[in-house]
Amino acid sequence: MTAAREISRLAVGDPSLAESTRSTTYRVPRLLEQDVRLGDDLPFGSRGGLAVRHQFPLTGEYAFKIRLRRQVYDYIVGMGRAQDLDLRIDGKRVKRFQVGGEATGTPGPQTWNGEIVGDTPYELYLHAADAGLEVRAQVSAGVHVVSASFVDTPWEPEGVAQPLAVDFGRGSDEQFDGLAAVDALTINGPYRGAGAGDTASRRLIFSCGLARRPVRRSFSGGGSPGEGEPAVAAEEARCARRILTRLARRAYRRPPTAEEMATLLGFFDAAAKARGFEAGVQSAIERLLVSFNFLFRIEREPAASAGVSYRVDDLDLASRLSFFLWNSIPDDTLLALAERSQLREPAVLTLQVSRMLRDAKASSLVTSFAGQWLGVRKAQGVLPDPNIFPEFDENLRRAFQRETTMFVESQIAADRSIVDLITADYSFVNERLAQHYGLRGVTGERFRRVTLSDGIRGGILGQGTVLMATSYPDRTAPVVRGFWVLESLLGMPPPPPPPDIPDLKTVTEDGRPLSMRAQMERHRQNPACSVCHVRMDPLGFSLENFDAIGRWRQTSGGIPVDASAVFADGTPIDGGAVTASAPGSIGSFKAG
Repeated sequence: MTAAREISRLAVGDPSLAESTRSTTYRVPRLLEQDVRLGDDLPFGSRGGLAVRHQFPLTGEYAFKIRLRRQVYDYIVGMGRAQDLDLRIDGKRVKRFQVGGEATGTPGPQTWNGEIVGDTPYELYLHAADAGLEVRAQVSAGVHVVSASFVDTPWEPEGVAQPLAVDFGRGSDEQFDGLAAVDALTINGPYRGAGAGDTASRRLIFSCGLARRPVRRSFSGGGSPGEGEPAVAAEEARCARRILTRLARRAYRRPPTAEEMATLLGFFDAAAKARGFEAGVQSAIERLLVSFNFLFRIEREPAASAGVSYRVDDLDLASRLSFFLWNSIPDDTLLALAERSQLREPAVLTLQVSRMLRDAKASSLVTSFAGQWLGVRKAQGVLPDPNIFPEFDENLRRAFQRETTMFVESQIAADRSIVDLITADYSFVNERLAQHYGLRGVTGERFRRVTLSDGIRGGILGQGTVLMATSYPDRTAPVVRGFWVLESLLGMPPPPPPPDIPDLKTVTEDGRPLSMRAQMERHRQNPACSVCHVRMDPLGFSLENFDAIGRWRQTSGGIPVDASAVFADGTPIDGGAVTASAPGSIGSFKAG
């Protein structure tokens, strides 16, 4: 109910939103390095920061406040030199701030942990240098891109290069002479709201031209209405019916019934009499958004269909199609075909699928369905051990996810075979990811398609997203990787493991380290375990040349990596190459 009320008020631009200010804070992940341009919504020549798409409910004045990144003892990092910080709305600069570089030569803290403090004014400055990073600006109602980023001024530290700080040291190191970074952006408002303005949602809702009508008098008090009021009320009722019929058809994914329309119009009339035409529409939309017909995808089964396969009707097919490809409701074209019972025709269905895949909304097929299927979502929650993988940070995680997203999008756009997910000889990388993979000739933050000709990587199984999501924080997990291939790619998941499975033995009885293969060989000596591991383990071991963050390796813990394996049917595989062109490659998984 609360969400429905909030959404409906934002959609119509309820003027009462101006009666109270709202505060929204957008935070930047602490592990995100801000030494490069971080997105297409940020200007060229910038570094770090963030860009957000923010819904401004009303035209009015809004306050924007930037908080800078601090280390664990609350010292702001990177204050040793002056740096310019820009706040922009839709790419237009609103304010340029300068931070850092103050009180040069003044004694500073010696320990950066609060124990031995520096000169009092400078000490206070290092804790509150961002206190003045606030500005107010007039913004029109609707969605706008708000960004805060630094002007890129390249620099190089002097002296002996220091190792990258990890774990606790990463937070307690003040990074005095390094780069400042944005921690959060807070947007407050509206102040002195001037109205909803001409927003996209209002244009879609108020299609018959009536808006900002004054409150009508109630006729229940016995007095005579003012001249022309009945005509105005009738016009509003006709307009409301057209608006709500159109919205209900889209929301319910079918033509609304007379009873459903009567319910919505009842909510409209009650609110319109008290607070005006737009308030009536807002109330009806709020009611529509809590309807189970909107919240749930309801399919109507034919009579006597239990245990019998049947074709879903066209309206249900339209909903299935739109939620799968767009993660949203059907558009007017799809609904019109479904209402005429034409969508199920093979030629029409093929044409509509092609049209929908060309639409920008089809990106959700990757971010939603493929993201869940291939583990992109799971990769967001994986945190590799910083003591073992100090080079891992949020930038690399984002690069992994972007690579997989662009790769799957390219597969869909080109209508490639599903087998190409495993055998493709290309991927998408930027400079950071190329360096991580050991690829040469890629510079800059822009992702671009590259051909993988080194015989090492290929397809989804050579990408960091999958390799990291199927590993433990401190090591690879051949069983997890093998299970993932069986379940996600081949559709042949093994049964659940028996209870009370013992942990793997990592060392021998005399203390010598065991390779992962040796650990698993001991584990398979248990007959209850071997029946499943004989299928999973070869798949996982063939990927052992990739560590827990997707880097290629030849040794692990000083022991040479053996990525060879034999499938249950006797087919050998050499995991030293994960391309379809290599003998015994990952492309033969299907045969195994």
